[in-house]
Formats: sequence, structure tokens, C-alpha cells
Amino acid sequence: MNKNIAKSTKIKNGIKFILPDWKEAKNNLWISVVIFIFSPFSILLGFYLNDYLARPIFSIEYVFPNRVFALSNLENVENHYKESQNYIEYFGQAHFNRLIDLRSITNSNEDNAERLLYKIHDEVRNFSKYLDRRKTELQSNADKLESASPSKLVEWSLYYLNNADIMSDNKKELRSIFSDLHNKIVSEQQYIQDINKSLTLKLKSLQFKLSILNKGSTDGLIRNMGYISFAGQIDTLYRSEAPRQENIFNAVPTFSVNNETYSNSAVGKVEKKSMLEFWYRIDINDSLVKTLEQYSNQNYRITLEDQDRKKIDKEEPINKILK
Repeated sequence: MNKNIAKSTKIKNGIKFILPDWKEAKNNLWISVVIFIFSPFSILLGFYLNDYLARPIFSIEYVFPNRVFALSNLENVENHYKESQNYIEYFGQAHFNRLIDLRSITNSNEDNAERLLYKIHDEVRNFSKYLDRRKTELQSNADKLESASPSKLVEWSLYYLNNADIMSDNKKELRSIFSDLHNKIVSEQQYIQDINKSLTLKLKSLQFKLSILNKGSTDGLIRNMGYISFAGQIDTLYRSEAPRQENIFNAVPTFSVNNETYSNSAVGKVEKKSMLEFWYRIDINDSLVKTLEQYSNQNYRITLEDQDRKKIDKEEPINKILK
């Protein structure tokens, strides 16, 4: 009998090994179903999480505004140069050469209006000194007129009229020439100074050097257009070329040109875990300048977009632009 009991127990244990308990099987079945249902979602979640973490993470770290000026009334120099050709005989070629030097400065390829104005002011100062020397020389010769020899009178006539066909040894006629020339030099000095004063710097556009930081683990792109908003209005920023020359009034050069090839229609690439500088600009008119001055105690906001049109922005005080 004991043998039969032992045999029956072995058979039951064998069946239990082959066919596990239904309750345990049911639990295992539910686990399998849950894994089957949520497995695609976990794969998708992992994919999107990996894609999100692999994206570039942009921020605008620094904003450096730069005012770009244009020089107004520059045509006055050109007009005076043309007018001076009609009375070169009164001043001589040396005087005309001075005008040529002044004109060459205004027609140069200098694209920094502040530097150009500085050069013109410097040349006008030299021009005025030259005219002072001419007046002093003229007055000295006028004082010697009565005691001058006939040959000296002819020499002065040739020198001041700059024309070999128009010479005179008549003291009265020479005195009239000296007086006329003195008045013309005084008039010329005043005219040159008036031209100099008429040249004014006018705000043409604003440039912004933006330092873009990419903290992400992949390279990213910045679009070539952005926006600047202040006082309830929004204007478009365009990708711009860096200033070619530094501000001459600063002891240390302020700006330098990036080595990258510039294109205002190209997007900017910022490599992963790096920072790069981009230039943007906005054209300025009188109305916009007045608005900036009116709201100088407020902030302006610069907004850029990456390749996914995700916005990157930073606020700065308006008064920094106007300084």
C-alpha cells in the first residue's frame, strides 16, 4: 500500500511540474500581456527621449549693439571741387591739389562714417592752415609792393595769376590783384569751414553681435532672420556682415571680421558644446530713433529661431543702444 501511495505522489508531482498552478500561470500571462502592450510605447519613448537629448540647446549669452552711421551732405565737397576749377588761376595749382586731396578722401572706399568724418576734419584743418600761410605771404608781399623792382612785380604777377600771358608791372593793378586774392582766400576759408560743419553723422542702422551658445550634444543651425521688439512694436533683424574696421576713438579695437564666408541668406551653424558670434542688423529711420529715445528706460528683446523654429531670445536695456 505504501508503494501505491508513493507512486501516486510521484505522478501528481510530475503533473504539477508539467502543468504549473493555474493562479501562477494567470499572473505570468498578465505580465506577458502588459509587456506586449507597452513594449512599442517604451521603444517610442526611448526613441523620442534620445532624439530630444540629442538636439542642440541654444541660448543667447551676450548682446553687443553697434551703431552704424552715414555721413550726410558729402556732395558739398564734390560740388565745391567742380566750382573751384573755374577760378584755379586765383589760387594756383597747390590750392587745387589740396581740394583734390579732400575730394579723394570723400570718394574713398572708407565705409566707416566716423573714420571718414575724422579724416575730412583733419584735411580741412590742414587746408585752413595752408590758406593762412597764403594770406600771410600775400600780406608780406603787399607790404613790399611800393619798394619792389619791376622784375619782382612781373614775378609776383606771374606767380599769383599762374598765367604767363597775364603779367603786369603796374603797382596799382597788382595791389588790386592782391586785394582781390586776399578776399577770395578769406571767402574760401569760410566756405571750407561751412562745408566741414555741414557734414553730420546720421544713424543709419543698428548692428548686434550675438554670442550664441550651443549646450547640446549635436550641431545646430540658426536662421538668418530674427526679430527685435520694444515699445509694442516688432521689427525684422537680418543677418549682417561684421564691421570691417574698429572704432578709431577706442584705445582697443572693438570689432573684427569673422573668418567665415559671410552670406546674409545662409543659416549659421553652431557646433555642439561651443559658442559662435553672429551679426544681425536693422535699418533705422528718424521715427524709430525717436521711439528708442522715448522708451530708453525700458528693455528690448532679440529673438532668433533654430532649424526647428524654436525661439531663442534675450532682453537688454534700450539705453545701451543709445550710448
